Amino acid sequence: MNSNNKSLYEFINMSEGDFPIRCHHSVLQQKGPTFPCHWHEHIEFHYYTKGSAIVYCDSSPIYAKAGDLVVINSNELHSGENTSGELEYICIIVGVDHLHSSIIDPVETKYITPIERNLIMFQNKISGVESVAECIKNIVTEYNSKQVGFELEIKSNIYHLLALLMRNQVKKVLSRSEYRLRARNLERFGKIFGYIDEHYADELTIHTLSCLVNLSGFHFCRLFKEITGKTLSGYINRVRIEKADRLLLEHKYAIGEVALLCGYNDINYFSRMFRRYRNMSPSQFRTTSQYNMDN
Repeated sequence: MNSNNKSLYEFINMSEGDFPIRCHHSVLQQKGPTFPCHWHEHIEFHYYTKGSAIVYCDSSPIYAKAGDLVVINSNELHSGENTSGELEYICIIVGVDHLHSSIIDPVETKYITPIERNLIMFQNKISGVESVAECIKNIVTEYNSKQVGFELEIKSNIYHLLALLMRNQVKKVLSRSEYRLRARNLERFGKIFGYIDEHYADELTIHTLSCLVNLSGFHFCRLFKEITGKTLSGYINRVRIEKADRLLLEHKYAIGEVALLCGYNDINYFSRMFRRYRNMSPSQFRTTSQYNMDN
């Protein structure tokens, strides 16, 4: 995360051996956030092998389970939540700009460049497509083995995967003006997301936040919902509950203190909000999480 401009933009170092692919296996043992809200230029693939999760991609909650692939497009605001306790998934990050060849040909102009520039957006969830799953498994196997020629195998599987997505999983084709507007709004609202993340315990009003981006309250709320898929109050509550998760796991504070530290003056309201987002009370979350860590 780039803390200098306090936005939700995440810089991803893709310089590992000058190879444009990053791959890692995540294993989680308790319900709650898996990664905070952020965005970047790269395409990201999550292939779930155990459990269930929600990945929020812009305005849509994507419900994923073992065997599903979630595609996170370039410049797509996203965050994740473990809904099953035991969760395993493979994360593959692709720097599409590194897939260019030295010669401008139809592949470059028709596919790679539009994908890189976010003019082509893929469906976020893909289920039951064996050829897609096979590509992911091949990429992981080659990435882990590092045998001679693994880069060629991975790159060929990335191209194959993109071809499969182009044929059957295109969600939207953006015009250049639509793309520029989307990127500009993401950058513009970066200061809003950063401000909420820093001041989540304070009273956050539409007036205060809209003034940060020089918008009227009405236009601010409309753009906020368009970018995040949530109302302002819904987004703030989600941030506060994620902060509460961490404080509850520390066992340093009573439930009432956690509520105050997260911006809730009414412990009963805090408990209602927590139950809405976690399907259990704060005390149940603390007990369940402790049991999972001990076992």
